Amino acid sequence: MLVTISGLPGSGTTTAGQLLADALGWEFQSSGELFRAMADARGVTLAEFGALAESDERIDHELDARAVALMRTGTGLVMEGRLAGWMAFRNRFASMRVWLESDSTTRARRVADRDGGSAAEQQAVMAAREASEAQRYRDYYNIEIGSREPYSLVINSAALAPKAIVAHIREAL
Repeated sequence: MLVTISGLPGSGTTTAGQLLADALGWEFQSSGELFRAMADARGVTLAEFGALAESDERIDHELDARAVALMRTGTGLVMEGRLAGWMAFRNRFASMRVWLESDSTTRARRVADRDGGSAAEQQAVMAAREASEAQRYRDYYNIEIGSREPYSLVINSAALAPKAIVAHIREAL
């Protein structure tokens, strides 16, 4: 079985994905970690690599090809990533595709708690990042990130503890 967990920054995808994988005894993979590894391999920061991705679509295609290759195994895998659900849907992988959503204020506070800075600063950074990614997803894949079409389960993570999110997913499984 394959479970994908997607959502915007700060919605809790990584935390929920790791907890779910641990609870099920499955492997956990993160598109964010794949992206970081690609940036490290090029010797650039995440911000620099993100800027490169805006002008070089090969970066996103390579990242997503790596994620699809991992998902292709489809056995005992929790795959976290903004487009993981879309990629599983478009490739017709047998999967449960989860979208975590939360308001931008809650997400910015979570990112500030995790990465530092104020929630207001993080909200501005996140808005710019999300606009850039949304444009790339439209241009490169004809995907509207706001669409919930491929998701079999949508959870509002704003007021839920990570363990409660995992309980919802496990119940749906």
